[in-house]
Amino acid sequence: EDYPSSVSHLKLCLTALGRPFPCSSIELVIGVVWQFIRQISHFTGIQRAINAVLVPKGHSLLMESSRDAALVYQKLQQLHLLGHLSESKLERVYLSLNALNLGEEAKSLIPIEEMAELYLISAMSFISCFPRKLYFVTWYLLKKARKVYISNNAMIPPTLRWLFDPMGQTFFRNGNWDYSREGTVFSSVPNSMNPLCFASRGFREFLLEKIALTIISPSMELDENIEYRRSYSAGLVITNCIQLLKDSCYVTESSRFSSALLSSKPVSLRQEDRVTYWWASVMAVALAWLLGEEEKAEKLYQDVEDYPKELMNLNHPLPSAVLHSFRARKCCFNPTAMPGPTLRLCDKAGALVKESLNYSLYQMPPPLVQAFQVLSIDWCLSTRKHVFESNKMDCNSSEVYGVSEGYREDLRCLRRLLHHIPEIHSKVNLYEITLRLMAGANPVKTQQMLDRSLRRRNRFASVICTKGSRKIFHLRQDSVSYRGRGGLVVRSRPRGRRVAGSRPDSTEDPPCMGPVAR
Repeated sequence: EDYPSSVSHLKLCLTALGRPFPCSSIELVIGVVWQFIRQISHFTGIQRAINAVLVPKGHSLLMESSRDAALVYQKLQQLHLLGHLSESKLERVYLSLNALNLGEEAKSLIPIEEMAELYLISAMSFISCFPRKLYFVTWYLLKKARKVYISNNAMIPPTLRWLFDPMGQTFFRNGNWDYSREGTVFSSVPNSMNPLCFASRGFREFLLEKIALTIISPSMELDENIEYRRSYSAGLVITNCIQLLKDSCYVTESSRFSSALLSSKPVSLRQEDRVTYWWASVMAVALAWLLGEEEKAEKLYQDVEDYPKELMNLNHPLPSAVLHSFRARKCCFNPTAMPGPTLRLCDKAGALVKESLNYSLYQMPPPLVQAFQVLSIDWCLSTRKHVFESNKMDCNSSEVYGVSEGYREDLRCLRRLLHHIPEIHSKVNLYEITLRLMAGANPVKTQQMLDRSLRRRNRFASVICTKGSRKIFHLRQDSVSYRGRGGLVVRSRPRGRRVAGSRPDSTEDPPCMGPVAR
């Protein structure tokens, strides 16, 4: 990876093509002004008219020279974005304008993928030089890149589809990514030195965060770029977002994806980012469980069980905590699962989550880390409650002690996360009520806590409507009973009646809500 040598060779190529690189600032400024004028002439169509009149018909050599120069400028532009040239923004704009002008002159000789990439890389150069000021330039170049595929009846490669999604375009215009060569807990290092791979990695982490926060707390507002699709089922919207996330993890083995499709040759895809794909599979399973689609979730189990080697070598407890909590939660849907191994998986996951919380004790963890910590604890608490209910444990029995102790530890971790994610307050309340039921605490106070929690949940409309969500809210009608100390059985008051000092209940079912501890 001798980048200085690569830069010098590319500049030598420009000299051989009769386009020497500017040696002084004055030459650079004059070059930028001239290329800007040429770009305006391309935009207005004047350049095409001039070429039709002045350029001779047998100009294949001239076109080939323009094509070669455009590709050289493109390579220099990529190296400049990655920090292997000077930090001059003027130089970056010069490279971008040259690549655009020469590329449009030789468009017929440049492959579809390379021409679209030329527009996209140029857009990234303008974003880095003029952040949040030249949105219209970015929009124009994205539109030109899309038009390249549409005009040639070509399919957009999976690795670029996110750029033509409204949410992806907004992220791209904001330029919120970096070119770090270090992997993270949620993504791996791109193998390519193409700046688009780094932008794609940034988008994957951005989209994963939005999906995770929406799933752990469905009452949270979706991102403004997802809101435009609120007329559709929100569950379907999140499913499409997960599929978009998975698609962006793939790249084609062939650099000319559309050409391979047109020639009817088999196109092979490979995963560029196995780490993000694994997290996306976890989200897909979580959404299927949330919607009550157990059969769909079973088909995705293997994707989660295929634990990436990159995460095995990573010294971070969070991925392992999510994996163990997934395996524990999966036991709830297996009638032959034994409570002992299931609880041990919960204990292991809970210990790893606690370690993860201590891991970021001295600094605020990112929202994405907090979201998966909540998800892991949520699965552990739901699993412990399922074990308690399925084995019909008595509050005074010795078996319930092991369940309630682990439950209490997990709930303590969830309370710590409540300070960072206030939207999970109702979830914490319901789990606290469940703990009181396990311990056989004062039934009157438990009933009051339940009523307050249900009234609080009634104020928030959920984004995701779960299967059987109305059934969940019939808790306000049905009896809530458990065996307290002395065999006392407590039942909730029916909906519609009013107890002195209490508020009247709503006569309508509240909006669909997120997951409730069952």
